[in-house]
Amino acid sequence: MTAVLPSPRFDHFSRHDELTALLFAYAEARPNIVSVRSIGKSHEGRDIGVGVPTDLARGGGTGE
Repeated sequence: MTAVLPSPRFDHFSRHDELTALLFAYAEARPNIVSVRSIGKSHEGRDIGVGVPTDLARGGGTGE
């Protein structure tokens, strides 16, 4: 059984911690097609995360 995808909210301004949690929830729900990478640090020293689409079933996955 596949995990339920999270739903983003568009009725308020999401803070960094909410957006990061959402990003990791997508990766957890679909680990075969989404991974999370850090592309750097913010001026506050927090990781800047990005969702990397991949297809592990076909041998992809490094996102590079």
